[in-house]
Amino acid sequence: MSDDSLTQYRQVIGAQSLNDAHPVVMVYWWRTLLDVFGFPGVMLAFHQLMYWSALVLLVVQITPVLYRQLLLLVMMGFWPPMLMMSLHIWKDVGMMSALALCAAAVLAYARKSHWGCFLTALLALFYAVAVRINGFIPGIILLLCLCYFLARQYRLSSWRTAGITILLSLGIALGQWSIMGMITAGVQRIYGMGTLLVWDMAAISVAENQNLLPPYLPEKISGTDVLTGLQEKYTPLVNTPIYEVVSPYLDEQYHTQLRKDWLTLVVTHPQDYLAHRFHVFTALLGLTDGVVYSAYQPGIRKNWLGGAVRFVVPRRPAT
Repeated sequence: MSDDSLTQYRQVIGAQSLNDAHPVVMVYWWRTLLDVFGFPGVMLAFHQLMYWSALVLLVVQITPVLYRQLLLLVMMGFWPPMLMMSLHIWKDVGMMSALALCAAAVLAYARKSHWGCFLTALLALFYAVAVRINGFIPGIILLLCLCYFLARQYRLSSWRTAGITILLSLGIALGQWSIMGMITAGVQRIYGMGTLLVWDMAAISVAENQNLLPPYLPEKISGTDVLTGLQEKYTPLVNTPIYEVVSPYLDEQYHTQLRKDWLTLVVTHPQDYLAHRFHVFTALLGLTDGVVYSAYQPGIRKNWLGGAVRFVVPRRPAT
């Protein structure tokens, strides 16, 4: 569990008010599973169920031979990047597992036209998009495929099949957005874009040795020490350390102004901005800073539940 996992768990048990910085659907579903099964790890178990179900459903369609199915299942399921990611209680894992299950169910529906496959694909698609908004990009393709395989059963002309596919896809998509809107109604809105914009502005401030942050940003330390704090905390590896100096979470009245101020700063300091973004890019590839970036959490951070496992950033081996 990372800091994100723990923050979301606080919302699940009611220790923190709901906000949309983390998917509200996932909070409600985790809370439901917790009420039924009684242990926090049930969300991990749910994601693992989707993960392995997707792989099983896929391999049985690739080959009918049992030993080949088992070999493919082991090779794909235990492939280190996928396996390590799947063992986190993250919205990213929920999206990954649900999209995989949806894709496998769509393929199964295309071959057998079983209503169970159609329903599985639809529910998995809903969860994937609900827990992470950028899931809609592959989600659109999967939804169109699912609706096409349904429409073609009626053996209509190509134009009518295409029309039914599009109309059905639009109807399902609008239905999903409506349901998500009802679920998130009244939930505190968090301006997530601010986390990236403030990071860029902090990087430019450090490069120019001048506090160029807008005055309406909530400061965690006194104004005279903001630049010193940014110089100590800024890193191109991750954006969260600078939040100990200033908060990127603003009232809605400042959202538009922040975007304008960010754009102004980027336009007036393009070299600093591009240098920052290039450093971030190379750091992600492990080419700078001597750190091999990992998208997984190697352990459990010290937290309010009392758990503490040392957090170690993997270093590039010496050559």
